[in-house]
Amino acid sequence: MENLNEACYAYPALKKYPIHTKEAAESSYGLYSRQRAAIPEIQRHVIEGNFEKAAKYHGIQLEKTASEAPAPREKLSFTGSGDQHIDMNEITTVDELHKAAQYIIEKRASTPRSVLAEPAKYVLWSLSNTNQDMDTDEFRKIAHIAGIGVGDREKIQYELEKRAAINLLSDKDSAALWKFAREVKELSDDEFYREDNLNTICNTIDSVDFYCNQQHKHASELGYPEDVVFADTMDDMIKDASDLYYVPSIDATLSKKATLERKNAVNGFFKAHFDIKEDLEDTAMFEKIASLDMHTANALLNFIE
Repeated sequence: MENLNEACYAYPALKKYPIHTKEAAESSYGLYSRQRAAIPEIQRHVIEGNFEKAAKYHGIQLEKTASEAPAPREKLSFTGSGDQHIDMNEITTVDELHKAAQYIIEKRASTPRSVLAEPAKYVLWSLSNTNQDMDTDEFRKIAHIAGIGVGDREKIQYELEKRAAINLLSDKDSAALWKFAREVKELSDDEFYREDNLNTICNTIDSVDFYCNQQHKHASELGYPEDVVFADTMDDMIKDASDLYYVPSIDATLSKKATLERKNAVNGFFKAHFDIKEDLEDTAMFEKIASLDMHTANALLNFIE
């Protein structure tokens, strides 16, 4: 399914509701009918227009299919660590979206994050179909539980080592935790910030807190480990990365700020290699960089580093 292009979906922007075959279109329309209330009107117009095109192409009556066999709301079950599971109803409205978020947040007090991560991801996926703002306390907390984001490495390491130092663990468990903390500290940034590694760190801290029944002082100081390990959500990171510029020819990003600070060097390169007399300013400079072929773009980056 990942190999389909955007034209094969009724909701191209999210690559959702595949319509490339008769069966896919019928199945997708049934799903869309249940989720329609949670999707903003402007997006519904696009989706329903694409379903109409698919119906004509495949020679089917999607409205008739949906009315003859209305699909009931699904009961969803998410299995986490230790075979613990969370049961939820399928989210079909904005009101249900908020109720599901509150349900997960309330469960967090008595449930390990590793059990709630998948249902939290489902809530965020449902949120992505709406025009609801993710930058709220409610959905930021859900993003932390889902493991969507990244925290400061030193703070994460500090919280991990504090857990290793508490006196409620056995000597064996304490030694194992210190060993893990040392191994984590020696990782490169690329290895440290891998999604699986951050999840392991977060779940390790959480397991210690639950083992000690959240009674040790560091548990109360921190609250929940995901609020440190995944402190910045993807929304935060997108905002922080707003000064990054994509260079298609080399499939890489560079910092606008850093490049603008090297404006003289960039213009020097262009004047030396191209018939450019005047200095390029801001937008014009980045448009020129984006249009360079791979060899020249790499040469420019090497020149200004």
